[in-house]
Amino acid sequence: MVFSCASGQKKNLRKAKRFLKAERLVEAAEVIGFAIANKKTSSNPESWYLASKILFEVSKIDTTVIITESLEKLRIAKKLDVNSNLSRNIQMQAQLLSDYFLRRGKAEFNSGNFVSASNYYTHALSSDSLCLSKNDTKTTYNLALSLKKAGNFSEALPFYENLSKEKYEQPLVYISYVELVDTLKINSKLEIIKNGFTVISDEYVDDYFKIVASNYLINNRIHEFAEIIDIAKNTTVKTPLLLYYSARLKLAEKDTVSAKKIFHEIINIDATNFYANYELGVLEYQESMAFLTCAERLPRNEISNFYLLKEKGVEKFAIAELHLIKANEQRPNQIALLEILMQTLRHQQKYYEMMQIRKKIDTLKCK
Repeated sequence: MVFSCASGQKKNLRKAKRFLKAERLVEAAEVIGFAIANKKTSSNPESWYLASKILFEVSKIDTTVIITESLEKLRIAKKLDVNSNLSRNIQMQAQLLSDYFLRRGKAEFNSGNFVSASNYYTHALSSDSLCLSKNDTKTTYNLALSLKKAGNFSEALPFYENLSKEKYEQPLVYISYVELVDTLKINSKLEIIKNGFTVISDEYVDDYFKIVASNYLINNRIHEFAEIIDIAKNTTVKTPLLLYYSARLKLAEKDTVSAKKIFHEIINIDATNFYANYELGVLEYQESMAFLTCAERLPRNEISNFYLLKEKGVEKFAIAELHLIKANEQRPNQIALLEILMQTLRHQQKYYEMMQIRKKIDTLKCK
């Protein structure tokens, strides 16, 4: 639908209001077109405000109407409203537009249409700028993430920078920001991670640390993983969690002895800690298997050493069993844990207990 450019009269403004109130939208659109085309009323912010409002209503029944035209007309109304007589009305209309663009942006994002989503979020920010003193940070994040997922990395970067400057407290912002600068090969990720620690509330700081640290550990970026642990030492990250990742660093560096010492530190703080008990159980099991392998490789005439290594292996299995049982008490349905526990029992010839664990594993696998 296109507004007529015929010469306007002031009465058209009044008529447009009446038609809009009566939901006679086609007539309302026609007469408001006269009003914004007429020299006497085209400088009146109310004409443009009504044009925006009418277009928005028409768009609900006519899909050919481009909703962004409503936003453009509202922007003109805001510019002409120098005395802020229509400030409240403009803000309310801007909020309606913003809500519309946000809904469409979310729908497009969830459908994987990230370019389209970023366009809608851009319009939402433009709408917000007409009713807020500054842009909404949540919408800014949605826009930044959409651009990033669409592969428009350079376009996304300034929005992440603004969110960081605004000290936005959502942990995912800094995680996504770090991924972006990694992709762009920008050497500022550690500063971004530090900034995240300073602004994220204590309630979420542990989760933030786990996600950031795990990303580098999983990707075997050990040097950066170590740097993140050093950063976390000066934050409110809880001690057992910090110790756990410090132990994982030692394991990544092949320093099993130091790793075990740290896991035992955690257990001294919290004897039921799942992660420390699980890791120690796995380590003790692996060392047990190493003793058994060494025993099997001995020459037949080294009987005494054979039984000595076997005995050490069995001792290690017993220690592994204790830690795995404690871990299982915290998380009883972990199949990987149960399978290791079953093997420790088998090597100690605890066949009844072993069969009980086997039945539980089979039940879990059938679910």
